[in-house]
Amino acid sequence: MLAQLIEADNPENSKKHWKNYIKKADSLTISRKRAKNQFADVIYSSKKDREENLELKTQKAEKELQLERQKNRNIILYISILFILSALLFLFFRLARKGKKEKNEAIYKSETRISKKLDAELANDLYQTLTLVKNGDLEQNENKEQLLNNLENIYSKTRNISKENSFILTDENYISELKEMISGYKTDKVNILMQGFDAVRWNEIDKNKKIILYRVLQEVFLNMKKHSEATLVSTIFKINKKNIIVTYADNGIGTRNHNFILKNGLQNVESRIKTINGTITFDKNSDNGFKLSFTFPI
Repeated sequence: MLAQLIEADNPENSKKHWKNYIKKADSLTISRKRAKNQFADVIYSSKKDREENLELKTQKAEKELQLERQKNRNIILYISILFILSALLFLFFRLARKGKKEKNEAIYKSETRISKKLDAELANDLYQTLTLVKNGDLEQNENKEQLLNNLENIYSKTRNISKENSFILTDENYISELKEMISGYKTDKVNILMQGFDAVRWNEIDKNKKIILYRVLQEVFLNMKKHSEATLVSTIFKINKKNIIVTYADNGIGTRNHNFILKNGLQNVESRIKTINGTITFDKNSDNGFKLSFTFPI
């Protein structure tokens, strides 16, 4: 309208209309720029909001993924712990059952051995003594002396069997008990040498190991008494770092010309040493006597 008035009106009025036109045009331009800027701000803000929302969604997704991974790790951990505990319980009960079985077998073997020894060593003596009492004239000095000898022999054998299966002291009296047991195999024909016993700190050794050592030496000397025909026996103790080394040797019949097979007592010796993480070596090629050595940690 102002543009048309500028063209149609007189010059004086057209000049006024021109000024108004310029103002309106400038105002319109400014308004349009402001509207455009506001629209740009809206677009920028909207874009920024979308980016922030996308970032938040990404962070949320990552957090949910981490939680899911943590949850899976926890599940795997719980399953692993449950599996390990189950395995340990199974192993515990298995070892306990095995230990109980081995203990029962050891008791059975011990009872069987005692029964055999009683039958082999005492039955005949008892029968002869009973026969002597029943049929002999005990008024005669010869028969009376024979009866006393038989009874003393029976008592001696019974005492030896009792000692072989008696309770073993593991306190400060252990070393004297051990020496006494070994000395019990000394006779007029058998001389026994003992070395290094006092060099061992016996109070630092586990009670179970003391008992096993006692039984092992008992088995070895019993084997010597039965089979070796030795007249000289040596037992030596040595300390090597944290291990005890025991060496046994005798001048008996040896093993080279005999089939060396672990039986009964010697087999028990080997199995006993293994139970305390020890090792044992037999000299299987000796012409002059028998020798073995075993080692176990203190």
